[in-house]
Amino acid sequence: MDTLYHYCTNHTFLSIIGKRSLCFSSLSLSNDFMEGRLFNQFFAELQYANDPGKSIYHKWLAGNFNTIQKNFEYLGFCLSEKEDLLSQWRGYADDGAGMSIGFSKSYLDELITDINSSRPKISTSALRKIIYDPEDQKITIRETMDRLFLTVEKLIEENICKNKQIITIFDFFHDIKKEHTEFINPLIGLSIAELVKYLYAFKLDGFKEEQEWRIIECFQKDNINHDCSYRISDNKIIPYRKYELKKLLSNPIAEVYIGPKNKTPKYVIDNFLKQNGFDGVEIIISKNSYR
Repeated sequence: MDTLYHYCTNHTFLSIIGKRSLCFSSLSLSNDFMEGRLFNQFFAELQYANDPGKSIYHKWLAGNFNTIQKNFEYLGFCLSEKEDLLSQWRGYADDGAGMSIGFSKSYLDELITDINSSRPKISTSALRKIIYDPEDQKITIRETMDRLFLTVEKLIEENICKNKQIITIFDFFHDIKKEHTEFINPLIGLSIAELVKYLYAFKLDGFKEEQEWRIIECFQKDNINHDCSYRISDNKIIPYRKYELKKLLSNPIAEVYIGPKNKTPKYVIDNFLKQNGFDGVEIIISKNSYR
């Protein structure tokens, strides 16, 4: 997948191109009330009846994960693999009167790396392909937990087990001693950072036509220095972060689709893009016969 598409209104298109920036908006305040809930449901249902070590780690992690979710807000920038999808035009691009901006995936990967260079691990941005199938969602959570378990087991062995005294992962989480408390915070950070990558990467199977990808990141709710701005949408005030489409190795935009109800001539879009430093962008008119 070389190009990912962001469907938007003409107003948003002018803002993205004219200001050379992307806005990552609150996911919990989106119109989909199931955001984040699918992950929580499947995570809570995990069972480790035959493995007491994994069972107690899962229980410990679940408690901390719930606390993290209450204290953090998650932001996202949504894209699709599909460049000219009627349901996307209807839902996200002013009922077909807007635009579909084709961003280079290579550029987005570079931008995320640049953003993450200045952020703490738990707040890092990640580009995620949305998972729709319930079985795939369950497998993703279990595989993530299994990887984490092995990592944590190794860290406990390297940092806690001394003088050949063996401390199992079960014993560690069952009775965390005072001398181990300094080790706990990095451990929570490591574990949560892996899990939150998927918190907003699950959606109901009915949305699978969208073939969505997201850039996802978070900030701490009680920290006023989280570099967020605010906008109004319907009856809500929504936090968002703005990131510059700075010059990197790859070109940011590969192509732009003009919506089926959009009457703007191709030359106007081409001139506007070039005026703002976006050269070599292909302009394409939607093939959907939607009026």
